[in-house]
Amino acid sequence: MNVLVLHNNNLPSYLLINFEIKDIVIESVSVELPQTDVPDFDTFISAILSNKNKVNSLCKYDVIVLPFNTTNNNLEYTGLRIAAHLRLTKEWNCMSTPILFLGPDTFQEINRFSELGCLLNSFNVFISSENKQEEILDMIKRIKDNTKHIENIEGSPEYKVFLKRMKSLSAPANYSSHHSIANEWGADVLGRVVLGDRFNNTFVSPTIKNSLFFKYLIATTNIHRLVLDQSQKQSSHRYFKIDASEKRILLIDDEADKGWEYVLSKMLNVRIDVISEKVVDYKSLTEESKNKIINNDYDLVFLDLRLNGVDEENVSNPEDFSGMKILSTIKNDINSGIQVIILTASNKAWNMKALLDAGADGYYIKESPEYAFPLEYSMENARRLIDTISACFDRKYLRVICNKIQKLNNLLSFKDDINEEIINKLLLSFSLISNAESKKLQNKGEMNEIKETKKLFAYSFISLFEILELVVKIFIYSEKANAEGRVYREYYFLDDLTTVSRYRINEKGKFIPSNKKEDFSLAQQLWAIYIEKGGELTPEFANEISVMNDKRNTFIHNKPMKAEKIVHKDIYTRIAFQHLFDVVYKVLIDLGEIYQNI
Repeated sequence: MNVLVLHNNNLPSYLLINFEIKDIVIESVSVELPQTDVPDFDTFISAILSNKNKVNSLCKYDVIVLPFNTTNNNLEYTGLRIAAHLRLTKEWNCMSTPILFLGPDTFQEINRFSELGCLLNSFNVFISSENKQEEILDMIKRIKDNTKHIENIEGSPEYKVFLKRMKSLSAPANYSSHHSIANEWGADVLGRVVLGDRFNNTFVSPTIKNSLFFKYLIATTNIHRLVLDQSQKQSSHRYFKIDASEKRILLIDDEADKGWEYVLSKMLNVRIDVISEKVVDYKSLTEESKNKIINNDYDLVFLDLRLNGVDEENVSNPEDFSGMKILSTIKNDINSGIQVIILTASNKAWNMKALLDAGADGYYIKESPEYAFPLEYSMENARRLIDTISACFDRKYLRVICNKIQKLNNLLSFKDDINEEIINKLLLSFSLISNAESKKLQNKGEMNEIKETKKLFAYSFISLFEILELVVKIFIYSEKANAEGRVYREYYFLDDLTTVSRYRINEKGKFIPSNKKEDFSLAQQLWAIYIEKGGELTPEFANEISVMNDKRNTFIHNKPMKAEKIVHKDIYTRIAFQHLFDVVYKVLIDLGEIYQNI
């Protein structure tokens, strides 16, 4: 039989050397800490045993012998810590190997000073205060002969009891808070699911990966379940493939180096900008970070909910989280069209509602080591994130529109009260289209929800069209007229009281006057302002104005959607709004210049 002895020169001398006696092969390995450059103990012991496993597999040993302690501090009980590593490190293949502790310490003494004392009551662990060679070798032989091999150790009742007793294990000092744990854990889970064979969790530092606490989390949640079979890998590769190489993306996370920068950049195939600062709100960001948010026109911002570490462990009001405060500033003071996805470890429904109410365009719930989610949940969680990212990319036009509204606020050159009314109408239409997009994302496929969302898109279009009606009234007024017994409206320019001519476009694409005495559309009125007041109007742009006018009338007057006007159905989508906004923006700039010249 083979026996591995791990020691710090504090066991009987015959156990400090390699020897063979009575068919027992003793292999002795020192685990004494170096005097200088002392590493973290977990990292140190993991390195020794990993190297040992590579040279001579640990699974070959029938018994492992340890002292209770391997350092000069007798109250550290590092021998127990080594034993816990042996039990929790799956790749060493010695999770059920019998362990014999040698030393004078009693169970009561150890349990009083070490949180790992519970390990002594677990399966295949033995204690002896003997130091005579014959008694110890005889005990080792009895342990080997009387210990049954446990099949499927991870699923066994014995191992489950062991893990339950290890529940009191403390997080290492390099975890500043539970938030830090969730960060690395969540990034690890998302990386395994989304990247599959491309995933390399090198972002988890050796100090963290080798910590006893991290190994315990892996054992209790069985993160290795996230090994996809071949069909799942193929499906995952197809579904999770998203190319954002032409997009500008920002990650705001005080612990971005815990894996999120790596996973998100690999998942999106793009280098992402990062703001990694511990802050309480937007004001506490550095000027460099503020300028980055304001000036870089990001297509998408990932924002962690908690950016102030352990100081936010006990925050209960969603509005008090640092991430929420930054979200509020981005949406209310910078550009409400910037797409923001919140990263959070919270799965509380009221927190999710608060995020959306505050203007978040989506959220991703980081998986936590507290819960053993099945693979199907992890994959669905990742799918929802991909869907949200894709939706945000589709909605990036909102940022562009918001930028243009901000520019118009400085460029409008009508009277102040008119300028204010125009901006208010622009903001109202923007709010409606934003709500429509949010409703669309939240729809669960129910018919009533779909109809309500379509109406919101249409209402945003109608609200935006009202700006054209407002602008026309700056230039033109009308009054009733009568010709040959027929009542109609005559239109006049306010600046010189001349009659507004009606125009049509002939087959050569030229604007020619029309003598028809009839009401004419808002589009034709806009044409006349351009033509008679010195503006530049192309037939193409004139036609765009007419199409927008026709869409509006078709919806307002509930006209049947004839086959030749099926194009008007896009009023129930973002497409019509985008086209109309471009028309409105150009009209406001052009007519503003005309207004200044008359």
